[in-house]
Amino acid sequence: MIEKHQHDLLVEKELKLANSTKGIRDTVEKELLFNANLTQWYSKDRLMVQGMHNVLYSSVVRPKIEDFDELSSSISAAYIIDRDWQPMYEINGSMYHLEKSKLLATVRGAQDLYEKGLTFHTSYNDENLVLDGGPSGIVFVSPLLPYTLVPEAYYEPQGYIMVLVSYEDLAKLSRPFLYQQESVSFQYGKLNKLGYNANRFVTYLTLNKEGFASPVELTIIHRISDVERNKELAQSKEQMIRIIIVALCVTLILAILVTRWLIQPIKEIEKVVRSFRRQIRPEINPHKYQFSEFKQLVSLIDSLWQRVTKQMDQLEIRNTALREANQQVQDTNLQLADFNQRLENTVAEQTAELRASLAREEQYQSRLMTLIHFSAAHTGVSYHDIPNVINSGLETLFPNYGIRFGFAKPDSQTVITLTSSEGNELGYFDCDVLALSCDDTILFELLKKLLHAWLELEDFARRDKLSTCLNRTAFDSDFEHAKAEMQNKSSDFLAVLIVDINGLKTLNDNYGHDRGDTLIVKSAQLIRSALSDRQYLYRIGGDEFAIVARECNQAQLRQLMADLARVQNGQWIDLNDDEQYPLTFSVGGASSETESLSQLISMADSDMYRNKRKYYDISDAAIL
Repeated sequence: MIEKHQHDLLVEKELKLANSTKGIRDTVEKELLFNANLTQWYSKDRLMVQGMHNVLYSSVVRPKIEDFDELSSSISAAYIIDRDWQPMYEINGSMYHLEKSKLLATVRGAQDLYEKGLTFHTSYNDENLVLDGGPSGIVFVSPLLPYTLVPEAYYEPQGYIMVLVSYEDLAKLSRPFLYQQESVSFQYGKLNKLGYNANRFVTYLTLNKEGFASPVELTIIHRISDVERNKELAQSKEQMIRIIIVALCVTLILAILVTRWLIQPIKEIEKVVRSFRRQIRPEINPHKYQFSEFKQLVSLIDSLWQRVTKQMDQLEIRNTALREANQQVQDTNLQLADFNQRLENTVAEQTAELRASLAREEQYQSRLMTLIHFSAAHTGVSYHDIPNVINSGLETLFPNYGIRFGFAKPDSQTVITLTSSEGNELGYFDCDVLALSCDDTILFELLKKLLHAWLELEDFARRDKLSTCLNRTAFDSDFEHAKAEMQNKSSDFLAVLIVDINGLKTLNDNYGHDRGDTLIVKSAQLIRSALSDRQYLYRIGGDEFAIVARECNQAQLRQLMADLARVQNGQWIDLNDDEQYPLTFSVGGASSETESLSQLISMADSDMYRNKRKYYDISDAAIL
């Protein structure tokens, strides 16, 4: 009985071990298939593909790979790589170590598989590739393709998504199937040369999924703890021995009682015999002392006892097995209930997060499309209408921040200046409080880049290349705009000054045009040094400049002309080592305080020529 009971327990131990190994294998298989499906699904996401090479979509890549990481509990690290195999984004990884690792060279060698749209897999063994996880594991690499694959066709990947699943994370998923002192490890591929070990159970896992370049083969090594598993055998054996001892004691007591009861007829028979020996016939019932009946009775009692004992033993064995099976079913049901509850909670949380993420992404895409339409709406807008167009877009994109744009620098504490590549100030953002959210900050930076390109083109079209001041086109536009402001009572006074460089033609004829260009550049610098923020300099001819001064009455005009006369005193340009050429210019001006708007330019020009004739008269007199 003990040997049979021990054999049954060994069979049950082997069954439990097989169930544990099957549970580990099924869990790992489901998790790897889920990660592979998730990798292939994200590799076909159009926003992920567009974000690799389009600045308007690049901001969505980071949230997407973060959602990708949250959807799977076993993903150790993830990388997004562009079409030139340069790492762009990462989750729980190091792009620096990836660029230096052998893994990048290995996955690059499967380019012909990526062009067919297949997913490549291999193993990694580098502790620096995963910041928080195991140093080795399985790698899935899938090309980023924005369209449905056609069999036997070739494509150009727009980038790659690389997912690393460490063996440590797979071992954590297998923990519920192990005893306390047991462990499980994994090896990539089939290892057929493992030596025999009674404490080690080896099984193989093969994943053959559509879209894989080749099936994934994984060796699962289950290290068994005989201490924990044999503990149950020892306890059951000890319990069985106790039951047998109790049964023997009960049997002994019954045997004594039965013997004492059976000995009475024998004594009576002995009395009868003695009576017959004494030749005294006792008064007895012959049937009561018949020896054959006694044997039959003993035989019947013995057979009944044996049958009852056997049935009790079988019943006890069945009850023990039933109790153990019932306990195992209860434990399994509790584990399944707990797992189902945790799974439902996880699915509900991830679903809620995914819905919120999709809502944020939809809202952000809508605002991006608004920004794209806004960037394409500036065609045909005049220069002075640009602030109105920009402010209209700001009210649509950022309605709660009160951001305003203008060409004049505001008197605010929070001012953002747009500067051209040449160092010219293109415009100013006036913000009372600039505390944008993360998404709004990205959107505002994209808007600034679009406005910077637009305004720099406008500035390039309005600026003179040699002197870097504004050109004749800008003068005509700004002067007409200033007159319109005067007519609309937006401004009180307007003044125009005409400046002409003295002696430029003589310098060009005698020393060359490069010296003349030097004279023009330095003259423009001196004129700008005498101007304020609301006074703008324009080059309207070869040696002729114009100044438009807003809110400038007659007295302020005279002061400005005096400043221009002062800055040119003692100014020269070097012609050679021992020769210099004087830098002077003639200035004429007119203000709307004394002249009509239509006569400002002609009056300023006439005043400049009067001053120019005085200069040459004085110069000729000095020569004579």
